[in-house]
This record gives sequence, structure tokens and C-alpha cells, in this order.
Amino acid sequence: MPFGLSVSHFNLEPKLTSLAFSPFLEPLPAIAGEDAVWVGITVLATGGIWWGLSIAALMWAALRLDPARVGILLMPEVIFGAVTAAMFAGETLSAREMVGGGMVIVCGLLEVWPTKPNARHPQVAKNAP
Repeated sequence: MPFGLSVSHFNLEPKLTSLAFSPFLEPLPAIAGEDAVWVGITVLATGGIWWGLSIAALMWAALRLDPARVGILLMPEVIFGAVTAAMFAGETLSAREMVGGGMVIVCGLLEVWPTKPNARHPQVAKNAP
């Protein structure tokens, strides 16, 4: 998928979802009622700029880090996804699910944990003088 198409696809989905669920949410507060259009534009612009900067930073960092470290950096997404899904569904995470999530995080950390006391990352060792 071309980069521009994938970016617009991922940028459009949350907006359409928000638009679909907006009739079920509380009405706008009285403060924002008069300026709802400008508040909406400001929120969308701010969110779009923040999202674009975070994706650009992620892509920049992913090129410079090894895949295991990128995986570690992206692991909080799994935690936040599970917790927010449980919150939105009105469910609680069982101890078994929390232990499973913890095991996933520990396995990711063990992936980058050095096996020897003086072990260095292969790329660092290759570039060392």
C-alpha cells in the first residue's frame, strides 16, 4: 500500500469511528456549544499534528534501532490496548490475563537482555574501534 494511502487510511478510521459514536455521547458543554465548529477543528488539527509527529518519530527511530528494541518500545501499546478494551467493554482483567500480559512483557525484555556480563550489541561491537 502506498505510504500516503496508508497514512490517510489510519488517519480516517478514528475520525469515522468518533463520528459514528458521537450521537451516543453526552451533549457538548455549554462553554463549547457556541464554538463547537472551531473547537472540533482545533481538536482534529491538534490530534492530526500530534499523530503525524509521533508516527514520523517512530519511523525515524525504527530505522536506527534493531527490531528487538523497536518491539520493546511498542509493547506498551499492547498493555494500553488491553486495558482500554476492558474499560470500554466494562469488564475487568482477570489475574490470569494480567499474568499473561506480564509474561509477554518479560519475554520481550529477555529478547534484548544481554546473556553475558560484558555482552555488547552486535551492531555496537561491529562499529567499535
